[in-house]
Amino acid sequence: MTTTILVVDDQSSVRHLLQEYLAEQGFRVLTATDGQHALAVARHDPPDLILLDIMMPKMDGYQFLRTYRQERQTPIIIITAREEETDAVLGLDLGADDYIIKPCGNWRRASGQCFAAGKPGRVKALKSCAPPMIGFCWTAAPTK
Repeated sequence: MTTTILVVDDQSSVRHLLQEYLAEQGFRVLTATDGQHALAVARHDPPDLILLDIMMPKMDGYQFLRTYRQERQTPIIIITAREEETDAVLGLDLGADDYIIKPCGNWRRASGQCFAAGKPGRVKALKSCAPPMIGFCWTAAPTK
C-alpha cells in the first residue's frame, strides 16, 4: 500500500515542490491551500502523514490542529517560517509531532525526531533532505 502524504501550504511554489519530490519518491501526495481545505481533503481521504504550514488564510495551521486532533491522530509535522519558540511550543502542545523551520537547512535536525516525538508506532523513519531540493522520506505504518 502506498503511503499518502497531505501537504498543506498556501504558497503554490512550496506545495508543487513538495508534491513533485514526494511523488518521485513513490508517495501518493494530496495538497491543500489552507486549513479548511485540508480538513475537507483529510476527511475525504485520510492521509498517513500531514505536512502543515502555520500561516495560511481562512484557517491557519493552529486552527487545523485544534480541529483535526479531535478526529484523528495522524502524524503531523509543522513546516513553517515562524521562528519564535512560543510558536513551536504552541504547535507541539496542540498535537503536532514535530516543528520544522523553513528553509531546508533546518531539516537535518528533523532526522528521527518524529519517531521520538510520540508516534513510534506510526512513523517508522524520517530522513533529512539534501539541498538544493527539499526532500525527505517517510515510511509510515497504516493509521487506524
